[in-house]
Formats: sequence, structure tokens, C-alpha cells
Amino acid sequence: ESNDLHPLDKKDVAWRMSLAVRGLCYGEPVVFQGPVLVSADRQDNQVALTFETYDGQDLMIKKGAGVEAIELAGADGRYHPVQGRVEGKQAVVWSREAEKPEYVRYAFSDAPEQGLLYNQAGLPALPFRIKFKDNHSYL
Repeated sequence: ESNDLHPLDKKDVAWRMSLAVRGLCYGEPVVFQGPVLVSADRQDNQVALTFETYDGQDLMIKKGAGVEAIELAGADGRYHPVQGRVEGKQAVVWSREAEKPEYVRYAFSDAPEQGLLYNQAGLPALPFRIKFKDNHSYL
């Protein structure tokens, strides 16, 4: 919540925790984890982010186009909003303000609401921050 550490929607939080217990503790074959970034490739001014969704399905977007929660920064370390698209299990983003992106972050505001990524099971993607060095990303 933007004004409180404790979420108002405790039912969804409890549901996600119960999935984790069922999958991790009891070994049940349930999807208990949201999308996780597995690779980031930089090509000129674009960054392609590839996710593992754990349900074999494409990414799902809630509230927005799917890129509003992603930001890029150049060598100066100042983050900027991006433009882009989400296709399948990948988000491709770019920003005019960060022409040669060196940093990428997702869901780093206090309470992100727009452009959040989910898997088809309804579980949210984990926040992340990465740095590019010599055209390799460090997750």
C-alpha cells in the first residue's frame, strides 16, 4: 500500500503464501512463484528482458501496458521511464533519456501499481535491479 506497510488485501497475500507452503513444504505440483527475470540482453538502446513464468504460459499485465514499472538508467545512474512492449515471456524496452542503458530496475517505487507483470496463475513478478558491464548483465 502506498501509505502503509501492511497490505489491505490480506486474502491475496495469504493465498500466495499457501501456494508456497503447498509447493515447497508439501511438494505438491502447484505454481507457487511469479515470473522471475532470467536474462537481459542489450542491443543498442533497447533492452530485452526474458522471464521464467513457472506455468509455461506468457506474461500477463495488470493495469497498464506492462512496462510502466520498468526504468532504465545510463552511465549517470539516473532512472527514466521507458517505452516498450510485452510479448510472450519477454519485455522489450527503451528510453530516449537513457540512450545507452547501463542499469535496469523493475517495481522499485514504494507501491507500484501500473504495468505490473504476472504469470497466468496470477502471481506477480519479483522486483529486480541489474547492471550491464561489457554487454553482459549481472542479475
